[in-house]
Amino acid sequence: MDEPATTLVDLPDAALLLILAAVPPQSLARVCLVCQDLERLAREEALWAVHCHVAGLSPSGSVAEKRLSAKVRYARHIVQLCCECCRPTPYEFKLLSRRLCEVCEIGHPQKYLLATARQLMNTQSTFQLLSLGQQKALLPQLQSMEIKGYRWYLRASAIEQAEQVIAGEGGADGAGGAAEARTAAEDAGEREDTDAEDSEADDAEDAEGVGSEADAAVHVVGDEGEDVLEQWEQAAAEHSRQQTPKAAAKAAAKAAAKAAAKENKKKSKLQARERRQGRGTGPQSGEPSPSRSRGVLLGYAKKRASASNHRASAQRTEWEEEFDKLVALFGDGLAGLSGLELA
Repeated sequence: MDEPATTLVDLPDAALLLILAAVPPQSLARVCLVCQDLERLAREEALWAVHCHVAGLSPSGSVAEKRLSAKVRYARHIVQLCCECCRPTPYEFKLLSRRLCEVCEIGHPQKYLLATARQLMNTQSTFQLLSLGQQKALLPQLQSMEIKGYRWYLRASAIEQAEQVIAGEGGADGAGGAAEARTAAEDAGEREDTDAEDSEADDAEDAEGVGSEADAAVHVVGDEGEDVLEQWEQAAAEHSRQQTPKAAAKAAAKAAAKAAAKENKKKSKLQARERRQGRGTGPQSGEPSPSRSRGVLLGYAKKRASASNHRASAQRTEWEEEFDKLVALFGDGLAGLSGLELA
């Protein structure tokens, strides 16, 4: 008869305490949720006293502090650690509700950079790929904070949400595209089958025609013999001798017409250049004639931009105006704008 298996809770308390002493404090706190027996052992003061000693925690002189257990003192300590470097910090990143020190915020701009709505819409990112309606619908869903009258968003969160929107659209478009591709493939297959049947029918008709012509030729040869073949060969040779001079004369006439057209075109260009020089738009006497440089005629002024283009280039965008106001308001601190607050 097999003996029942020994579980972890069947071990003596001394053995369990030795095992729990090697467990990290975060995992030791999770052990309290397993069962009542392990919770009782995981709350032992001696275990948490070791972790407090390693973290450099010691009870202060106040009576209330001394009454606190080692587990409570360590819990108060761990919630004050930075989420990046695990060092104590009095600051909390408001948009994410997590402890963060100033050094880690500056060192991880891709995670904690703040941006206004216009900045998100006008700087190159995935958020800019969305339509204006999608951007306006997404902004209220993002966590934001107000600093000196401006609403600031976490840039990394905005980009992540934009990627999810684009991925959702891509999935829907991909399903529709797959259905269209399947329909097109089926139509193409039907057309290929129809074309194949038509081509087979045409080949069969051609084969019958060729066969009938061959039978007729054999019949003629059989009736008239080799005399007919000799007459065909003589007629073909005579036709070639008569055709060769005609073809040569035709080619010569074509070449002469082409040369005449080229010469006429050259004369037309020279006359047009003389007329331009006579009006004073071209180079004056003694100056080199206009020539082409990189596809542009020299001696001609470059086309001016229209007044509307001038106004459009001179007009500032809303984001440029807002950026100037932010620079005037924050100064050099705009580059390192912080979302930290005292916890």
